[in-house]
Formats: sequence, structure tokens, C-alpha cells
Amino acid sequence: MDKIKKILKDNKYTVIGLLIFIVVALIISFLYNLLFSGAGNPVYGNRLDGIENVEITKEDKEKIVNTLKDNKIVMEASCDIKGKILNVIIKVNKDTKLTDAKKLTSIITEQISKEQKEFYDIQVFLDIDGEEIDGYPTIGYLGKNAKDFKYTTASYEKDEE
Repeated sequence: MDKIKKILKDNKYTVIGLLIFIVVALIISFLYNLLFSGAGNPVYGNRLDGIENVEITKEDKEKIVNTLKDNKIVMEASCDIKGKILNVIIKVNKDTKLTDAKKLTSIITEQISKEQKEFYDIQVFLDIDGEEIDGYPTIGYLGKNAKDFKYTTASYEKDEE
């Protein structure tokens, strides 16, 4: 015991340095775990459980896009999936009425199965070729439990001078 006391007494600055290092390392470890506890976990948690049973495949997306492009008012169309949301972007020809563009959403819902409609939310972004026109861009949203699309439309008001 006397040997240990003598070693500690002779190296007291080294012992104090080691104790400070250990305390700082423990504090850093605690803060890291507190701030980054979710690192490496899936972004969506368990919300995507079962998606493999109703997955919208690359072929399904191509089918939606090609069917939309077959319509004469559609200039461009694209489709992607983020989690449980199917995003469809449609650009229509100028002079296309908004009511006609909104009818394109039925093409999308016809191309996917009932089970897929019950699992995914669908967002449709409607835009028009050319300048700013009232009503465009419009976003349509169909929740997995909804029957009809809900729309949010842009409006451009001229400033009164």
C-alpha cells in the first residue's frame, strides 16, 4: 500500500491528468449518445412496415408516366416515391384549363391497385408551360384514406399602383 501511495505522490499531475481525461471522455460520450442516438436507424422508423407487399415498382411508375404522356395536353411527366408518398409532376401545354389538368389525376389512380391506394398518399404537382397563369402551379393531394383529391392553387395578383 505504501508503494502505491509513493507512486501516486510522485506522479500526482499524471494521475490528475488521467482523471480529467476520463471525466471529459465520459461527458463527450454521454453528449454524443444524447445528440446522435438515432444515427443509423431508418429515417421512417417502422412506418414503412409492409411496403414490400404493396410496393410501387419501377414498371408501375413508368406505366403511370407513359399513360400521362399519351394524353395530348401533357408535355412532361415524372414520378417518384418518398417513403409512403407517390409524387407525380405533370407539366401541361399552355392554354390548358385547370379543370382539364385536374382530370389527369384519375389516370394516376387507375394505374395503381386498390391496395397501393390504401397504403400510399399521392401528391400531384400540376404546372403549365409558359408564364405565370392563375391557378398554376397547383398541388393535388390524395390521402390514403381519402376518396377525392384536395387541391391548393397559386394565384397571382397584380399590385395596385
